[in-house]
Amino acid sequence: MSNNIQDSIKQNESTDSEQLPNDLLQQRFDLIRENAPKSKDQFYQQSFDIFSRLNDCVKGNDSVEYKESKKTEISHIVSEYVDLVHEFPEASEFEPIWDLAYLLYFSTKENDLVTNLNDWVNQYGSHLNYTKDDMLKSITDIALHHTLRGNFIEAVEALNDSLADLDQVQLTATQAIIQLLQKFRALQLIRDDKVKYAAGWTELHEECGIQLENFLRDFDNREKSDVDSDFKSLLCVLNGDEDYILYAGDYFEKIIGCILYSRPTINKSDLAHLAQMVVLDEELDASRYIMMGCFDSAFEVANDLWLQTHLGHALITVGAKTTDPVPVESTETEYIIDPVYYCIDQYATMLAEKNNLWKEAVIYITACVENREIWIKTLLNESALKSKDMSLLNSVLDIAEKHDLSSVQKHIHKVIGHRYEEKKEIKKATIEYGKAHDLESLDRFAHHEFSQFLRTGKLGDVVTHMEELKECPHYALLILYHNFRVHLEKKEWKRASQLLLQLIEHEHLPTKFEMVLLTDNIAILEDSKPHYSLDQLIDQIKLFKAVTVELSAQDFLATYYKSVYHKELPSNTVTAILREKMVHKAVIASN
Repeated sequence: MSNNIQDSIKQNESTDSEQLPNDLLQQRFDLIRENAPKSKDQFYQQSFDIFSRLNDCVKGNDSVEYKESKKTEISHIVSEYVDLVHEFPEASEFEPIWDLAYLLYFSTKENDLVTNLNDWVNQYGSHLNYTKDDMLKSITDIALHHTLRGNFIEAVEALNDSLADLDQVQLTATQAIIQLLQKFRALQLIRDDKVKYAAGWTELHEECGIQLENFLRDFDNREKSDVDSDFKSLLCVLNGDEDYILYAGDYFEKIIGCILYSRPTINKSDLAHLAQMVVLDEELDASRYIMMGCFDSAFEVANDLWLQTHLGHALITVGAKTTDPVPVESTETEYIIDPVYYCIDQYATMLAEKNNLWKEAVIYITACVENREIWIKTLLNESALKSKDMSLLNSVLDIAEKHDLSSVQKHIHKVIGHRYEEKKEIKKATIEYGKAHDLESLDRFAHHEFSQFLRTGKLGDVVTHMEELKECPHYALLILYHNFRVHLEKKEWKRASQLLLQLIEHEHLPTKFEMVLLTDNIAILEDSKPHYSLDQLIDQIKLFKAVTVELSAQDFLATYYKSVYHKELPSNTVTAILREKMVHKAVIASN
């Protein structure tokens, strides 16, 4: 890493050994540079890889306890975003935002807050430069800014450079301030020991109060200069007077000054409140909103989909950005959810349409739990997928299965079914429509098969092994008739007779199909064994009389009889054969 603030954070995130050895650290930085994106496409792909791992890390679990248990893992993954923006020049505008967000919300080291904020301000804040030829007022003013930032060495150097221009009273005050600054610097070395730090800070705070009283007494009876005002401000800042701290520096200097000199026990959870109460005398930018914890405002000011998507998702993942739970009652309903998720959806759509990253886009949208199914189906509409190959569709199916997106799975199976249907591969299309629970298409197929059968006497390639197909009443009837024909061909008369009775009573039986069944029944009636009761045979005779009233019906019987038994007989002869078979069995059954 070439960046001071990120180097500092990474070193502070080290294990008990405090820092990696220099050679190992250099190897890590070399590896980062080697893998740095060389183009916008590579940047998008690497961003996706990080997003995907972060999304898998929490698996949609919004439990505070679960997220807390994953905080170290989340911190490590998010640090890769920070590396990424530092290594890709086109993302350099996001460096201060990511660095600040990381140290505030993702770093697992509570006690490094001041150090990292100090590094961040020195990196991205105004540069406090001067020369010894500058006016005394400028030098003491710069010393004040360094003091607010916690740049103790630089503050002392600036004050030392001013000594030659001071009178005796100012010199005495300056030497006292320098001693206090050196003690504050030494105090930071024990910041990890909260008990020792608190005791040392209290003692030093009391000393600052004494020095301030001495200063006010010594300067009470003399004409005040601008330099005197700077010395007073310095002592008031060191004494923790927030009226001076909040007046003296810029936005971030005020916050660091409060932490160092007036609120030594403040923690990260209270920092946003402090940041919001600081009086602003400058334009609000994304970094200041991040400091306040006002994330939606930060994203609005930044106005960048990539940042909104990745930082927004990361903040939600770690629990820094809270989202209200939405009870999902239907995957077909779109719910009002956190603004970040709408950004993710827009970003995903852009990736798919402009960069052809459809699979990646789907995975992005899976993070938008409440609306993910309806949004994915909107993204993967029929028009969008028309030119996409089958491998993409299968990849999306795998994603949908992994995330238990049942309606998305059905949607993709339906799209695949249309593909097969267009190629006249009806069996494959039927299987896909079955998986899609597409009852309308299955119903259409069933009607087509029955119509074709009535014309030709031949049954098409019926799919029988899927329970989902039986959800469609007409296709369930087609399966039932197919199975009936199988038992007929195998001369399994008993089972065939049972299915025939079910078919006759079926509420969705197509027109003319009673005559088909009665004709098929001839083979069962010719068996020497009885397969129907008397009542069942009487019902068949009544049905026969009802359906053969019209001559056209008798003609149809003769035509179908020819296709089944390969004998061409007059219609009245076929009608007589059917009547004779049923009556004969009825007579036997009555005895």
